[in-house]
Amino acid sequence: PQVKCSRRGCKRNDTVPIRCSAGNCDRYIHMDCFQDVYIVGKELPDLPPLQVACTKRHYEKVRNAISGKHLLWTTDGANGPDDPVNSERILLDWILEPGNYAKYRGKGNNGTTKVQFSQRIASKINSTGIKVKRDQKQVMNKIKHMEDTFRRAYDFSSHRETGTGLMEEGTFDDEVHKICPYYSNVLDIMSDRASAKPKAILYDLDLSSLSSKDSNEESVGGEEGKL
Repeated sequence: PQVKCSRRGCKRNDTVPIRCSAGNCDRYIHMDCFQDVYIVGKELPDLPPLQVACTKRHYEKVRNAISGKHLLWTTDGANGPDDPVNSERILLDWILEPGNYAKYRGKGNNGTTKVQFSQRIASKINSTGIKVKRDQKQVMNKIKHMEDTFRRAYDFSSHRETGTGLMEEGTFDDEVHKICPYYSNVLDIMSDRASAKPKAILYDLDLSSLSSKDSNEESVGGEEGKL
């Protein structure tokens, strides 16, 4: 069947409408109609060739996808989502540098603030050509997210002799790393601070509730972010 242009009142029959480029939208619009309504009529920046949108909301969705605005910290590498050099990896490498995290937390930093450290980290991340430009606020939010997930994993690990103590070794470790994927990497660096915090009572813990998926890091992006 012939597809219909979503522009109200469209009477064009000289060209075939193009499917909207916003995700799973199944509406169509002529390229000329899209240009008339959004690029010319609303003075919006043009989209790449053969990219169209049937509504302004879908136009913004397409623009965000192209710019990488909603990419996660683990999928924003310059060479695509499988690029190991992503925002999270660069930040984690910085944290793992001897002394860096302690200075960020306020020890021996000669008065350098968290904001200043975060600005430097953001500059370091952006210099690699990642697809999402990170700023100081996003970096601080991401570090807080990493600290929070580590603390939850640390509390969980500390209670293996209680209700969770009956789990097999491999299963237990898997659950810990579901909560905090980089737990083993930062254990020596963050454990002192985590041990000073009160631990949760996990006797009746539902393991499914501890998946790392329940921490949406796009609060970090503004991320993840989904940090």
